[in-house]
Amino acid sequence: MEQNKEYFVFISYSSLDNEWAIWLRHELEHYHLPASFNGRTDVRDNLRKVFRDRDELSAGPEWDEQVQKALEDTNNLIVICSPHSAKSDAVNKEIETFIALGKEDRIFPFIVEGDKPEDSFPPALRHSKLGGDVNKDGGRDSAFIKVVAGMLKVSFPSLWDRYEIEKAEEERKIREQRDKLLIMQSRFLAEKANALVEEGDSYLARLLALEALPKDLENPDRPYVPEAENALRHVVLYDNAILRGHTAIVNSVAFSSDGKRIVSASNDETIRIWDAQTGRQIGEPLVGHESYVNSVAFNSDGKRIVSASKDETIRIWDAQTGKQIGDPLEGHRGLVYSAVFSPDGKRIVSASDDETIRIWDAQTGKQIGNPLKGHGCFVYSAAFSPDGKSIVSSAYDRTIRIWDVQTGMQISDPLEGHTSVVYSAVFSPDGKLIVSASGDGTVRIWDAQIGRQIGDPLEGHTREVNSAVFSPDGKRIVSASRDKTIRIWEVQTGKQIGFPLKGHTDWGCPAVPSPDGKRILSASDDNTIRIWNVKLRKQTSKPLIGHTGLILSAVFSPDSKRIVSASWDETIRIWDARTRKQIGDPLKGHTREINSAVFSPDGKCIVSASWDETIRIWDAQTGKQIGHPLEGHTDGVNSAVFSPDGKRIVSASNDKTIRIWDAQTGRQIGDPLEGHTREVNSAVFSPDGKRIVSASWDETIRIWDAQTGRQIGSPLVGHTSVVESAVFSPDNRRIASASYDRTIRIWDAQTGRQIGSPLVGHKGFVGSVAFSLDGTYIASASDDNTIRIWNAQSGKQIGEPLEGHETYVNSVAFSSDGKRIVSASCDKTIRIWDFSPLQELINQTRKKFKDRQLTIEERKKYYIE
Repeated sequence: MEQNKEYFVFISYSSLDNEWAIWLRHELEHYHLPASFNGRTDVRDNLRKVFRDRDELSAGPEWDEQVQKALEDTNNLIVICSPHSAKSDAVNKEIETFIALGKEDRIFPFIVEGDKPEDSFPPALRHSKLGGDVNKDGGRDSAFIKVVAGMLKVSFPSLWDRYEIEKAEEERKIREQRDKLLIMQSRFLAEKANALVEEGDSYLARLLALEALPKDLENPDRPYVPEAENALRHVVLYDNAILRGHTAIVNSVAFSSDGKRIVSASNDETIRIWDAQTGRQIGEPLVGHESYVNSVAFNSDGKRIVSASKDETIRIWDAQTGKQIGDPLEGHRGLVYSAVFSPDGKRIVSASDDETIRIWDAQTGKQIGNPLKGHGCFVYSAAFSPDGKSIVSSAYDRTIRIWDVQTGMQISDPLEGHTSVVYSAVFSPDGKLIVSASGDGTVRIWDAQIGRQIGDPLEGHTREVNSAVFSPDGKRIVSASRDKTIRIWEVQTGKQIGFPLKGHTDWGCPAVPSPDGKRILSASDDNTIRIWNVKLRKQTSKPLIGHTGLILSAVFSPDSKRIVSASWDETIRIWDARTRKQIGDPLKGHTREINSAVFSPDGKCIVSASWDETIRIWDAQTGKQIGHPLEGHTDGVNSAVFSPDGKRIVSASNDKTIRIWDAQTGRQIGDPLEGHTREVNSAVFSPDGKRIVSASWDETIRIWDAQTGRQIGSPLVGHTSVVESAVFSPDNRRIASASYDRTIRIWDAQTGRQIGSPLVGHKGFVGSVAFSLDGTYIASASDDNTIRIWNAQSGKQIGEPLEGHETYVNSVAFSSDGKRIVSASCDKTIRIWDFSPLQELINQTRKKFKDRQLTIEERKKYYIE
């Protein structure tokens, strides 16, 4: 055993290899011998104490004396070898001193860099052979154990095998602890993301949801938690967002003509440009006005911006560079409330509290003609007609006036009717109407030709209305009020559409629709800008309409290009899944209600089941029936499906039996499968074709051997009411079932035991259930008129229910690419829904928000840093 010295090991190294020295010291001080060495007196039980000269020595002339003393008081010398240490006089001197002390055989090189000894060994170490090489000995851990074995004079394998096990266990525990913390963090971020959606800030919510999810589901950098997916899918339904950046009241907002950018004006004396897709501010604020900026607008091609300010000027800006173009437009003798371009971008019209309206040349900045006078008090707004020939203005005098741009003369009498200030007035897209907003709390529509009010005032706001504008198609009006709400109205009837949009925490100023009419942009005295999605993105398109009776089933073809549906109108219909149009004529032949229709695995045939007690096979291309009906059941047939190889068909009937048929000959194979005590609602093959699962009114699920027809094991019992549907997972290991007890249950297909708790959420009977092709998700359909999607592993609901059907939803199925879901309902419609795979959704969202990352402040606020 080595002599009893103060230090067990001295680490010698170049200061450029400091990180290696820190790591090596940590490993030495925390190393424990394997249990097999317990009780051996010839081997130390630890490697402490460790001397690292940069830590232990004090600076000064006595440094050499301290090194000498430490080396004398050390059993072993480890030299961290690299090109740096090879050139270090200090390292070489320490080696020479240790050799002079007669301990050359206790020197152990630890090579971290260099292919040859001469590349990394100091001169005094040329002939040393013991030690470890990070690059040649299988990595730093292996090299470390090789050095330890040399110092303890034991074999390398006796230490390494145990070290690997302990290291792996340690790393497992570290990963486990890390994963627990990340799971907690992901759930916290998901909760905050959902809260932000409710507050109306879906853009920030998206970023938090992305932070809570793995970047790559195949090679995750953090554990997947269903709550995070749920948050991302929840937020994707909404385009509502809050844009923060202004430090004072936001007075004006506008979309660019392509809807991709937003410009805003504020009392903080700045104009800001934003990306309308991500809410990211583009560039620096536009600075130049010397007081509040009251109004801002793009020109028609989005290349310029015009602004109006309390500083009595109008300014024109380059929308790309943010630089002011030319000198300010000066002439008004009071604050300028508004300024907008003409439709052709050649002129600008402005309104001011100097009681005038002025027209300017947008190229030269010079005023055109004389000011338009007539209001006799503050003029709050002025805007061109779509053809650029007229201007409409509104003022404190409670009137709206129309002007001829060419002559500057007022056209007809003022439009009167409001009982308070008129804050805004604009033309409709076709120029035939004018809409006005007033301090009297009403919105009014006027005939622009004769100047008469059309219909009654639009009433609903409870305070002053600051702005009202038409939608791009002229069919709706969007108004914003000091009651903190935005309301949408139907022009034709004057009725309010839906509920008021609420979210701003202070007075609302303007609200404008996007060029495509799908979003609304608003600004407020709460210093924020909000983007509102007019309609939630739930249903991808209009329903498929054609059946005249309730529809019991609808499924995709194997290539997802077609859909086949079965209805109680006694027809089967085939649809183009892309165009949503019916292909050919309905398939007719059944003489009673048809309960199911599905494609064969190759997509060439369709099999249908009917209450006329028959099963029929159809050519999916021509729509003609193939052969004779398959007859044998003595009561209505509820379902019929092909086997995975397309050679057999299994059917379920109200006669309490399941039957297997030869798909080529139409003949029944073997005896009926009997065991259920009531009607059998469904029967399907397992993906490998070896088993069949059935669901029945007797509240049980049964598994059958598809070859022998014998029942496998006991019935699966747990549902407390009729089991309407049961299907295998794609990997054959699980079964999902749907019941009138309003639950979905998942079962182990081998043992028949229920896995986890029932999936609860539907408020009515659950009639249909389906796995996604990868087995990750389960979709369910209910008579609560909704479709719900569940995480098949955790059993948690993913996203919001899919709503749109007007009554019971009878069936649900995924497309083969997992991107869509098809549903069939008693409302006589089929609907297709978007459902992107999670990885695709993550990738799309990351791409969209690649230029909008969480700020340092946001990362601190949500404890990400």
